[in-house]
Amino acid sequence: TSESQLTTTGTTITTTSPSAGGGRKGKNHKIGMFSALRSASQTVWRSPDIFNLCVISSFFEGSMYVFIFHWTPALRALDDKDGSSPDGSGSGGPPLGTIFATFMVCCMLGTSAFSILTSAGITPSRVLVYALSLSSLSCAAVSVSSRLDVSYAALLLFEGCIGAYYP
Repeated sequence: TSESQLTTTGTTITTTSPSAGGGRKGKNHKIGMFSALRSASQTVWRSPDIFNLCVISSFFEGSMYVFIFHWTPALRALDDKDGSSPDGSGSGGPPLGTIFATFMVCCMLGTSAFSILTSAGITPSRVLVYALSLSSLSCAAVSVSSRLDVSYAALLLFEGCIGAYYP
């Protein structure tokens, strides 16, 4: 089962991987996984910049997972509100395959925008600020819009921001 495979793999990595504290020889290399985790936690709590980066990353990645689970129901609900069929039941649903393909194109455009902007001399941290700001605006647009075209464009913008976030 998957639980036994996870346990076996986790134990193997923990006991043999030098980065996880296993497989090291000598007194100076006996850090251990929990000591390394405690040290990393202390670093995060002591440095406001690192702490803020962790919080912002968590919020953005959380919004990304919300996007993953809710883009389909959101677009379907807006398509049903459109009522473009004679009986008012919608148009049979939005073309999800095409929409997903355009999301992937926008993700690649975001990655390309990141490369272009950083090669033009803009720092990666500044590009991150732009991407996070645009993603906030796009999420706000989706949450307040009742129009399918506006929500779809905002979701495309959000996907481009994801591409810039994960270049």
